[in-house]
Amino acid sequence: MTGRNGGERDPLLQHGREASASKEEESFTYDVFLLCIITALLFADQNLMAPNLTQIARDFGFSDEERDTKLGGEIALGFFVLGGPVALAIGYLADMMPRKMLFVTVVFLGEIPCLLTIFVTEYWQLFILRAMTGIAIGGAPPLIFSLLGDMYGIKSRTHLSASIMAVAAVGVSLGQLVSGLVGPTYGWRTPFLIIAVPAILLNFLFWFTFVEPRRGYADLKQMGPSSEITEYEERISWGKAIGIFTVPTNIIIFLQGIPGCLPWAVTITFLNDYLAQEKKMTVEHSTIVVTCYNLGILGGVIFGGVVGQLIYNIKTSFIAILMGVTTFLGIFPLLWLIYLPVPTPPLLEIIAVALIGGLFTGVTGPCIRAVLLNVNMPETRGSAQALLTLTDDLGKGLGPLFMALLIIGLHGRLVAMSIAVFFGWLLCSILLCTLFFTIEADQVK
Repeated sequence: MTGRNGGERDPLLQHGREASASKEEESFTYDVFLLCIITALLFADQNLMAPNLTQIARDFGFSDEERDTKLGGEIALGFFVLGGPVALAIGYLADMMPRKMLFVTVVFLGEIPCLLTIFVTEYWQLFILRAMTGIAIGGAPPLIFSLLGDMYGIKSRTHLSASIMAVAAVGVSLGQLVSGLVGPTYGWRTPFLIIAVPAILLNFLFWFTFVEPRRGYADLKQMGPSSEITEYEERISWGKAIGIFTVPTNIIIFLQGIPGCLPWAVTITFLNDYLAQEKKMTVEHSTIVVTCYNLGILGGVIFGGVVGQLIYNIKTSFIAILMGVTTFLGIFPLLWLIYLPVPTPPLLEIIAVALIGGLFTGVTGPCIRAVLLNVNMPETRGSAQALLTLTDDLGKGLGPLFMALLIIGLHGRLVAMSIAVFFGWLLCSILLCTLFFTIEADQVK
């Protein structure tokens, strides 16, 4: 096997234990299903504050400006920026040691603080607990995609990445919906309890029932019949970790993550409250609009997984064009939502545009995760996925803070959000299109 991160090697060490491929694959269905459910609940944490930003601000005695800078900017910065370095550390550990207990630990470190949020009475308490919850959001993806990369081969990874990205979109929508519908009546803290309890219980189930795949299993299976499959014993080293940065496709993927996540910061942090406050929609209606945007993302993820895999199998480099074009097209529906007139158009019209916008923006996620799996060796996939999570989290964390500062400087949310959406995804789409020239050369053979 030849890899861009590690050179020539013979991973088929004959003293490794043999296994039945069919037996392992039978267990993957349950394991992937359990991963998907926990992933949905993890990502439900992400948007629990967004529908009720103004209610939280009033609870803490904040002005509108403090609402945007503290709850919109500082909390997001702590949530994502802590998650990013944790993802990097977890990704490196994932390439060295068993991933099952790492995943269990990460989920508990994130979900227990989420549960404790119901007892918050001071801003500093909320800041610390949300930063801790960011550990789960940042640390889980490298582990999840590393596990998937060992379960399934190149011809299935875009589908599997789409499944994980789809349930993450469902989770974001679920959290948004629960918070928007429950928060105005029962208080902004209650949704944290509703999401955290089942996540913690399912994490115990994962602990006792999940079967971790052998490292490199899918790659070894492609090299011969199941009777010849042995343990893949290559592990990460500092030299291999540095080698990740010698792959042009990796570099481009990491770079696009920072500007590409600025518009996501708009939808995650500000859009729900913006529609309710500036566009005079009810919290319930604004929550429905943003939930439909997230459902559009779900449709885009499914489309990206299915069509992206077909394109990848036919002509690998064409997947770059799919990602770049759909990212660029996603700019305009979101700008339409930002520039809604007051009074707003009929709710169904707004929902239709939100669904279309989400559809465009959901395509890239599963495709880019699959590409990253395919251009890195099994022993470096966790670290590579962690680096992507780090750049994503930098964008999501610095994005709201950047916009909060712009809001103060420009005396309003509208221009700040517009700048983030247009220039963020424009630069991202250009970078994605440049992958057309690198993917085929970098793909692990």
